[in-house]
Amino acid sequence: MRMNRFIVGVLFNKRMFRLQSLKGLIIDEILEKKLSSDSSGQFYFTHVTTPDVEGTFILINGDSTNYLAIHPDQVVFRKAAISEKASVNYSDALDEFDELWGAANKIIKFPAIRRIGLVAEHRIDKKGAFRAGGALVECTTRLRNIDKCSKFRLEIESRSATEKTTFSNIETDDFYNTIYNFYTSDIDETPQKDSINANIDCQRYYNPARIDLKKELRLFKEKFREEKDSFKKTLIELGLENNVEK
Repeated sequence: MRMNRFIVGVLFNKRMFRLQSLKGLIIDEILEKKLSSDSSGQFYFTHVTTPDVEGTFILINGDSTNYLAIHPDQVVFRKAAISEKASVNYSDALDEFDELWGAANKIIKFPAIRRIGLVAEHRIDKKGAFRAGGALVECTTRLRNIDKCSKFRLEIESRSATEKTTFSNIETDDFYNTIYNFYTSDIDETPQKDSINANIDCQRYYNPARIDLKKELRLFKEKFREEKDSFKKTLIELGLENNVEK
């Protein structure tokens, strides 16, 4: 199993209507940023797109392994593996996001944050016709004699209060949300035959909203690591994977 994609999502507690007028300065600042992790001499981003959506803009590189989208209400960063055999190091990806966030924040001063989400998407190879779907049915359900399952999707979501709160209202509380997603990789955004996607999405909702994203991200990284370790154990217990990488 390998981590083929890692995603950071930050949701603000209010919209940035000033983004439209500042996006040119933000793009310039990001493109001029030399990331400490980049020793290849290649540009981290090579393309800029500006969809006609209230100031939204997207920066991406040629092979789509680096992706950053800034919207009026959220920021999304995505790091993808460079090939079907490679893996993403999520700790390195978080460091890259931290630097990109800092560059943009110099210009716009982002609003306080309502939610941080960290998503680790994994690929597990299951060769043979219908093998990916069949393996998911067999390992995650009690259904049997379904030997030609071509597509499968299962989502499990669990919520828990933080150590400082009691959980009562999803609209107002401070809480964690953890989502497991299992599906055949041919229905993924980047499809691949004969493979399974096993993804974990860890979210932290804040009330009150927080100003210092870098501090909160450092703290949440430890929670994510714990949840990812638990996810690894679940995959082994299910029989989906025997050698799960960190």
